[in-house]
Amino acid sequence: MTRPICKKDEEVLRAVTDPAHYDSNKKRISSALFKGANISVSRLKILSYNQLIIIFKQELENNRSRLLGTGQLSVATIEDLAKLHVEADPTETNPAHAEISGTIKQRGVANNLIKAMTFKDAD
Repeated sequence: MTRPICKKDEEVLRAVTDPAHYDSNKKRISSALFKGANISVSRLKILSYNQLIIIFKQELENNRSRLLGTGQLSVATIEDLAKLHVEADPTETNPAHAEISGTIKQRGVANNLIKAMTFKDAD
């Protein structure tokens, strides 16, 4: 089944968790945030920032991981830098869920996405 492609003017959030996405030795967000296949993001067109924070905390926080904050990017930026689309992929617990389709393999692309995003603390 084909998933709808999100429009370029949409904004998405990427949850930033510790330790998975944060390099505590270098005190910065790790390129792991945007590495791998079908990276999860959430669409601000569907749910508000505060609603998404609640979902992120419920789904991602446990005894080994905590939500540090979020990175906000436009779909256009993701398409321009990563040459990949963002596809809507709603779940039962997160109707705003989407995925960056495909795989980001190049380290430079992941770092450029991090530089382009607006980071906001979860607190």
